Amino acid sequence: MFIQGLHILSELSLLKLKHPSGVFVSPCEFDPLKWLGIISVRSGYYFGGVFSFVLVLPDDFPSTKLPKLYLSKEFYHPHVDWVTGEVNMYTEFPVWNPDKHHIWHILHYFKRMLTSPTSIMVSALTEQTACIKNMRDVNYANPEAANALVHRPEEFDNQAKSCVTKLSVWTQSAQNIPSLKYMTILDLILC
Repeated sequence: MFIQGLHILSELSLLKLKHPSGVFVSPCEFDPLKWLGIISVRSGYYFGGVFSFVLVLPDDFPSTKLPKLYLSKEFYHPHVDWVTGEVNMYTEFPVWNPDKHHIWHILHYFKRMLTSPTSIMVSALTEQTACIKNMRDVNYANPEAANALVHRPEEFDNQAKSCVTKLSVWTQSAQNIPSLKYMTILDLILC
């Protein structure tokens, strides 16, 4: 537990140096393996959205298990499971190496995913984009959203704007956003 705590402090120190702009995150006071955060999207389909998220580190952190990141349920994005809100990061991190990968890598990917979903589709695996165009088996958390992004961009844009309207922290009461129940302004400033 002591060693794990040192790794978490190390990640926090790295995060202060390398965090992406507009992303604020802090470990939960009572569970250092659960990190609560907010991301402000300043460009792209989700422009103007300020979304809460939860980053869950594996019990045996640091390990070869990829941490999990969750947005609100019903978040419309090719890499977000509509039912659970879990962000699929396996395209960017097919193998998680704790000596090479850090939490700031996840947050940079996450920001890029929300500001430029098409670049994530292309940069992750070119063959996945080809597969989605042919509607073959694709490993997207939300294949319907991926299909709309490629074939019906106006529909995707409308759905993304709907996420901004319905799921942004400024349009809901903080009591309805699980990750904000225990987060204070002080938590955000300290990140």
